[in-house]
Amino acid sequence: MEMQTTDLLPEYSFSGFKLNSLEDTEKLYVWYKKPQGGQIVEFNFPKTITIDSRFIQNLALYIGDGLNNPSKINTHCNFSNNNLDLIKLIYDWWLELGIQKEKINVYACTSEGDMQEIENIIKNKIKCEKVKVYVYPLHRIPTIIIQIGNSIFQAFFLNLFTNLKSKIFADVILRRAFLTGLFAAEGHVKHSVYGTIESISYAFNPKTELALAKFVCDCLSLENITAKISKGQVYFCNYAQMLRFFLRGIINLHKNKKIKFEKLIKNADVTLHFNQKFLEKAINKNISQHKLAKNIGCSQASISHNLTISRFKLKLLPKICPNITRESLVENTEYAQVSNSRISDKEAITFLINIQLDNKND
Repeated sequence: MEMQTTDLLPEYSFSGFKLNSLEDTEKLYVWYKKPQGGQIVEFNFPKTITIDSRFIQNLALYIGDGLNNPSKINTHCNFSNNNLDLIKLIYDWWLELGIQKEKINVYACTSEGDMQEIENIIKNKIKCEKVKVYVYPLHRIPTIIIQIGNSIFQAFFLNLFTNLKSKIFADVILRRAFLTGLFAAEGHVKHSVYGTIESISYAFNPKTELALAKFVCDCLSLENITAKISKGQVYFCNYAQMLRFFLRGIINLHKNKKIKFEKLIKNADVTLHFNQKFLEKAINKNISQHKLAKNIGCSQASISHNLTISRFKLKLLPKICPNITRESLVENTEYAQVSNSRISDKEAITFLINIQLDNKND
């Protein structure tokens, strides 16, 4: 979707100065003149901007880890993160929106490590020429900050979400891109004391971002995910919902969060409920129920009961049905159960079967 940049530009700067604009063949020149001293503040934008999933993802990423509530005298746009991949996304995006590379300041804050090495890593990753590294005791992991100072660009940036909110909500691709970017910045996969997933959440500032939290809940609702707001978090539980969230690709932008989810889901206690009589046909007939029970550490009565009601724990299935195929498991599973969550979606069932059996073979 192509949009005219003038349609995304606010009428006034954040400090209240009237913005003027003039188009040429490729650029949109925007300026205002300060009444005191007559200083002209200006910025060149692309004349049109493509609003696609990448643009919305980056916007949400900035909303999560950017400076969204500057003071009236602060003309900067800041983005900070300890993930260099995410820093590069925003850095490159700013260049596309008209920021000159030499106008972007890059800083790093760390409490330990070789300062020169940290500087070189950042330079090589985001292709910038200068990085200032500072020592701060609270930053054990280096936190990178990119910053530009232009009040016109700031006004444009602070106005983007307001202008695009309805389009994001109405379009499934843009909506998922927004949830993806915001999760990379503010999302959390919470683990239980048992090494399993307890919940998935977004953090927000309850004093200034309640409207944003409600918007996230509304977006999740359209994905058939019911979330709650409590103590600075939008969160949801239930494995069916968490798997749905994961399989939509909303976690994928932040690799470490994706890896954490996959690691924890391998520990889930999954029970498969099959079509009637499927297990009795699939089980190894050459081994008695008594011996099967001994092999997997349960009673013969438990084996018999599970076969009768046609259910079994996924991790134990290879021991009682060594030749069964994954395709057959998926085809004959009516639903999977994890804790109190009933999972009927075939994509989610396939994912659970593959990730747990792959883990078994590792």
